[in-house]
Amino acid sequence: MKMHLRSRFGLFLGFVLFGLSLHPRSIPADPGDKAFEFMGTYESLSAPQRALVDDFLARFNKVTGKPVDASELYRNSPISSRTTFEAVTHALSRSKLTDAQGASMGSALELVAKLDAVKGQVRNCRGDQQFRIYVQLAPGAIDTLNKCQEFHRGADNTVYHKGYPMSYRQSGGAPSIQISVSTDGRRADIDVDYRSSKFPSALVNGHLSSTNSDVRAGNNVDRHNNRWSGLLGWWRNLFGLPTTAEVDDKRLNESEELIPKVPRAGKGKIDTAVLDFLNAWLLEQRPEMAMAYFSGASFQCLQPTDPDKPLDLGMAPFRILKSMAEVNKSLGTPKSLRGICIGVPLTNPSLRPVQHATPDLFRLYSLPEHAGAAIQCDAGELQVDVPPAPAKVVYGKYYITSFHLDAGEVPGAAIYLLWKKESKYWKIRAFKLEPDEAPRAELPDLRPAEAAVAAPPPVAGNPVMINAATDFLTAWLVTRDTARCPEFISPRLYPCLDLYRPEGTPLADSPEAAVRRIVEGLAKASALLGPVTDLAAALRPVEHVADLLLFVAHPQEKAFSILSVPDHIGDACGCDRIPEKNQWPPVPPEGPKYGNYYATAFQLKAEGGEAATAFFLWSKDGGQWKISWMYIDTP
Repeated sequence: MKMHLRSRFGLFLGFVLFGLSLHPRSIPADPGDKAFEFMGTYESLSAPQRALVDDFLARFNKVTGKPVDASELYRNSPISSRTTFEAVTHALSRSKLTDAQGASMGSALELVAKLDAVKGQVRNCRGDQQFRIYVQLAPGAIDTLNKCQEFHRGADNTVYHKGYPMSYRQSGGAPSIQISVSTDGRRADIDVDYRSSKFPSALVNGHLSSTNSDVRAGNNVDRHNNRWSGLLGWWRNLFGLPTTAEVDDKRLNESEELIPKVPRAGKGKIDTAVLDFLNAWLLEQRPEMAMAYFSGASFQCLQPTDPDKPLDLGMAPFRILKSMAEVNKSLGTPKSLRGICIGVPLTNPSLRPVQHATPDLFRLYSLPEHAGAAIQCDAGELQVDVPPAPAKVVYGKYYITSFHLDAGEVPGAAIYLLWKKESKYWKIRAFKLEPDEAPRAELPDLRPAEAAVAAPPPVAGNPVMINAATDFLTAWLVTRDTARCPEFISPRLYPCLDLYRPEGTPLADSPEAAVRRIVEGLAKASALLGPVTDLAAALRPVEHVADLLLFVAHPQEKAFSILSVPDHIGDACGCDRIPEKNQWPPVPPEGPKYGNYYATAFQLKAEGGEAATAFFLWSKDGGQWKISWMYIDTP
């Protein structure tokens, strides 16, 4: 069966590019195999995984009356859907459950009765609506979750996982499985959290970013296998195509010695250099000629072959050369670049399209000089630390080419190259790829339709608290007077900093150290946000919270939300414990009481990814409204 996949990417690329850190790495073949076996197929699934797919399609076929072959549909489904299904169900299958006495309660996969939907990468959706599966739970699943040692019931989901408020998280830290359950206990939203929330990074581009649950992103597959071994990263060889035949290493060694010192069209226009690079590599089948376009800086875009050792820069050119030769083997002997290279349009407004003769083969964009200079690789990690835009934005030194490779029988990849002149020659300074997301078929969504629920009208709040919250956020994000921020913070908040402490950061062992960390963290978050003139340009309010948290009317509702928090929840918020490990207490018999606690809830409008929602709890301290507790709410 021939599959010609086309990319419809419009990636949100950090500030301009590389916002998601998918790391190129060749896939090691089994020593006994002569060719790499392409995975990601229905046939490569385990028996329990196939059973879920079979039942899913049987129900779909019954509804539509149009039989669909499981193997064909699965193979034609988006790579992100397949990797999400395989990663989540693999983690569930490798998570054994035991009761308080240590007796087996089966695997977490046995909690799942039926598959309702698989959501891989979904454009223009926030992180908690991507990279997860939706399921019907088996009878007794909630009882098992409540009794097993491996999952704990956390605080109910407030902003995220709408319709699935009951949160069960796997113990042991990230990576971990989160099972969010509907109120009737029958359905669940399940994903894997590969990263934990830290202050202040989660406020800007942390746990909620789609990289959190996308097994393909960064080193998530390594994190996955460190906890649940056996998941093969079939999607991530260097240029997105499987190795279909052995490559002559001896010839490649000879080719490496013949790599020209300068690229043959490197002194011309940027579009001429790009086209020559593609012709040399894919048509002439002379990857050594194309290698001349790679700058030494780009070698750092390779991950080390041994995660515990630094990158072997001496072997980097050979590794790239070999990967390019493997692509040549996969493509055969094409007569034209058309049908092999397909230009991938990018939509980031910071990029300026460059007109050239072959946009069908590759797209070309100029990017701001201050942004291009901030993009670099370090041992496989693409680092993007873009400073605020200068008063005058300059273009013309850095360019991005974006195109998709199509091998016909197998999915290719969307490839992004960052170009800059070195010693008067155009060179590739960084590269990145994203697997293709333009399949012929989509997996159907068999979840029942959700009835719309009208939001209750906002309630009146405390005017003094509203003013204090507005003053704090203005000092932090608009006037950047972070030295004033500690006057709005109660010492009761200080221990919360250690709950969201980044690895390697010492404990805040004194009030002075806690204040310094708060000021430094807030300053870092506001710097990443960039200059703003008002709170609405810096923040977005939350749209959905738990029923007992009531929206408060206030003048800055378009920037942030203020919530009236019932006393029984406010009293339970303490910085001596991680919130996820403590379910909120039940409502008192006399009903909830309000007025002593409020919360501000918001997301920062930061470039480069979707931030988590920050909750700052406000209460009286010495007669003043101050922040006494913080919670970073994540999917």
